[in-house]
Amino acid sequence: MQPGWKRSLAFVDRQTKPAIMKIIAHMSESGWNLSIKHPGYITKFPQEIVDTILSYILTLDHCESLHPITTTSNLKKRWVVQHYDIGGSPMLDRSYQLRSGRSMSWRKMQDCEGTYTELRLVGRKLIDATFLRINKTLHQAASGTLHGGNPLSSNMRRKYWKYSPGTCHSNGKRYYLHRPSPGKPSFDLFNIDSLIANGLAAIQQGCHLQNLPGWIFHDPFLRFLYTIGARNAALIRSLHFTGKVLFHVCTYSESHQGCSDDLVHSLWLYMPFLQEFCTGLETLTTDFHDDSFDDLPAQTLGADEPISTEESLRPLLEEEIMQISSLRRIEVRNIQDETPDFAKPTIDRVAQRAKVRAVMATKWNVHILKLKRAQGEDTGPGCELCGEDHISAEC
Repeated sequence: MQPGWKRSLAFVDRQTKPAIMKIIAHMSESGWNLSIKHPGYITKFPQEIVDTILSYILTLDHCESLHPITTTSNLKKRWVVQHYDIGGSPMLDRSYQLRSGRSMSWRKMQDCEGTYTELRLVGRKLIDATFLRINKTLHQAASGTLHGGNPLSSNMRRKYWKYSPGTCHSNGKRYYLHRPSPGKPSFDLFNIDSLIANGLAAIQQGCHLQNLPGWIFHDPFLRFLYTIGARNAALIRSLHFTGKVLFHVCTYSESHQGCSDDLVHSLWLYMPFLQEFCTGLETLTTDFHDDSFDDLPAQTLGADEPISTEESLRPLLEEEIMQISSLRRIEVRNIQDETPDFAKPTIDRVAQRAKVRAVMATKWNVHILKLKRAQGEDTGPGCELCGEDHISAEC
């Protein structure tokens, strides 16, 4: 080395490529380590970006329904944990699917025969509800997307113990089976109003699970309302019920597993709960199947009971469903995916009522804005369509 020659800083301070990348990398790339007050935290993004992220994580891509399963059991042969199905079909597991974009991962591997590249198919759950567990801020922001952005479906359940199992509990060294009666109360009971009132109070107050009435404990939809609570139930915007319209009294002698609950009877029981908790419900879909016991003896049918699907469903549509004031759309379909003629008048009435209310709401908003402008209050920017000094509804 010649005298007087000095080493440059590049020669002395040599940094490896990983070290350089670590220096210039954003702190969030090493994990979820940003504080809520950090300007790069997700809630600091513009609202439309936050909504896009939440929609990608918590909503379905296609017009499929989310079927939550909240009736659990810890019995060995009937083990059930809380989960969900896509479309309500447990036979086809579509909860894991590929999103658009990169779907393969690869890495270099080596064995005794040499090096090779391992390819792996990358899939992710269509809905990742663990996102809500990060903190309370994200839980409050994302609950509306999860419960309101997905159509929720529910089927009718069977009373047989295989489909309505109980749960095992312990008290010290003693174990006991908790399985209340799954039978739904009849409207002929003199205390039916008090039974429904007790069910509403149980869900509203969030009572202990073992104190739930049996018909709520085993029912898929009512148990779901109990699980998510009244606050999240108010965020639901679309419900889809599927079941069979029964015209017979099913006993175990006729079918050792029993039939599923009657769709119409269940919907009558659901109505007070829908009006009390699902205050944001906008779409109600009902898919019904006719009773399969066509050759059933006539004496099994009550004298005052309906003998056709129309006689059974029409009073429900015209009397109860119309009482749900938040509804904007209803759908009624049979097994052929067709809308029966007797349901079309109610469907049109709901659609017309929603249209009239939307027009009245627009007129009221225009009136309020004009009053504010007359008083000199700042009403924000003008029309979003043309930029003039009027609201978009008048454009």
